[in-house]
Amino acid sequence: MSRVGVYDADFIPFYVCNNKDKTIEKTLDECIEHCDSLIDNMNKAIFCEYFTGFLTKGKCFRYNVYPEYKGNRKYDNMPTYLKEVREHLMKHYNFTYCEGFEADDLVVSYKQQSKDECIIISPDKDILNLEGIHYNPRKNEYVATDKDTADLYFWKSMVIGDSTDNIKGIKGVGPAGADKLVKNKGLFSSLKATVLDKYCEVFGDEEGITQFYINYKCLKIVDHAPVNVELNKTELICE
Repeated sequence: MSRVGVYDADFIPFYVCNNKDKTIEKTLDECIEHCDSLIDNMNKAIFCEYFTGFLTKGKCFRYNVYPEYKGNRKYDNMPTYLKEVREHLMKHYNFTYCEGFEADDLVVSYKQQSKDECIIISPDKDILNLEGIHYNPRKNEYVATDKDTADLYFWKSMVIGDSTDNIKGIKGVGPAGADKLVKNKGLFSSLKATVLDKYCEVFGDEEGITQFYINYKCLKIVDHAPVNVELNKTELICE
């Protein structure tokens, strides 16, 4: 069994192209060099033999479910060379995408379908709170999440929503209320019934069921997306 680093790579172009010193614009060569150095350092940090990565391109299926998905995001004043760094990731490292899915869907699907030991590399809180061992490159730390913690995180997000993706939860219920609602409920099926009952209580039965499944489809990372990748081999360095 090989150890494979699986990148949720959407963060990389933003990270390497963003310039904290607004008075000096980074060149494309500097962005590419930073990108290559970043990937090399992350591969070494998790000591992987192979790596691959996924990107988001176009709108995913969630926009069909909820047209206002991510509708609160502003795309003004984007860093220069985002497109060029994405192209570099695809051309140089064979990172790929699948229309209709987001990068995190593809990452989780690859891990689900792979027989190798996969370490997901991502700063995304939703992935870091999935069951398994992940690597957060922003904090340079491993994150281990067990199944019970992962289930609680998801159902709490169903209650409070996700402001970064413009997903509204149950009005009037914040993090403390979500904690109280799902605490000690145990099994996934029990959590689902508890949260669905709360939706129906607040929205009414028909609207509550509709809103519940809209949010469920938007918040749940899928693990069955089609993935087909060519792995990159790394140079393991033993000191």
